[in-house]
Amino acid sequence: GEALQKLTYHDLLRASQACASRLADAGVHPGDRIGLVAKTRPEWAIAFFGILYAGATCVPVDPELDEGEIERRLAHTGAEKALLGPDCEGAGEVAALDLVELSEVPPRDANPDEPEVLISPDDVAAVVYTTGADSAPQPVEMTHLNFTTVLSSVSPLFQLRKRDSGRSVLPLHHAFELTCGLLLPLLRGARVTYVDDV
Repeated sequence: GEALQKLTYHDLLRASQACASRLADAGVHPGDRIGLVAKTRPEWAIAFFGILYAGATCVPVDPELDEGEIERRLAHTGAEKALLGPDCEGAGEVAALDLVELSEVPPRDANPDEPEVLISPDDVAAVVYTTGADSAPQPVEMTHLNFTTVLSSVSPLFQLRKRDSGRSVLPLHHAFELTCGLLLPLLRGARVTYVDDV
């Protein structure tokens, strides 16, 4: 009974570029670490790519954690700002930015100016936390090269095509879902569906 909202690849690109420009206006510089604290939703993906377009490093954090633990993880990874989704209560002393506002899709006639930054394969793209099955969760730095290497390794295993559609079921702050539930489908031109109750 709810409306289906569609975001094209073109919209994703333009919204991510606009997000990068808005982040630059908010004082984000290449090399900065920016928290991303939100449930899985299209705005999460827009913000993730916006952070990367700005030349910054994304620090995905589970929004289900209490505010103290969110603040601790952001501080531990060196994040000075965080994009917070509507489902997140706060990030303590870390400067909070509104995820939904920063990830709005610009009007069709607008040409967002993304910051012109040079990104090296060895630059850190994301700092993700391990699941902590045997010990406390630890942050792991993933470079752009790490992500492309993983994608080139798993891509032949999952024969996704443009006509394929999948539902994102794990939280995007998990490295597996980020890689196989977002980046891999986009690499193959497939569709990803998000639902409000995941």
